[in-house]
Amino acid sequence: MEEQLIEFSTAKLAKEKGFHLNTPKAYIYRYQEHQSKDYVANLTNNPLHCDICAPTQSLLQKWIREVHNISIKIDDFYTNGKLRFDFSVSELGSQDDNPKGIFEDYEEALEMALFEALKLIK
Repeated sequence: MEEQLIEFSTAKLAKEKGFHLNTPKAYIYRYQEHQSKDYVANLTNNPLHCDICAPTQSLLQKWIREVHNISIKIDDFYTNGKLRFDFSVSELGSQDDNPKGIFEDYEEALEMALFEALKLIK
């Protein structure tokens, strides 16, 4: 079992919001024939320039909570006999518990929660 890295779009927004912790992996741009492609590079074995850090979901969640006081809550429930997940994002101590969508996968719900939490950072 391996920790899930955040997706490129979430990593890009995290960088815009000030996330710059050293991570062992990063999204790197390669330019070939006027096209750019992003991919994840392992920086522990290959010291490339870190264009956009690729933290794990749990590391980014901790940074959002500890640095910006934003809480992410993932709830699970059953509907039609299937396990589903939803999430809510709020400032720590706030009673705002407004779910934002239904997801079949915990990591997918967490990814969307991270993205929404980053949008709250000014």
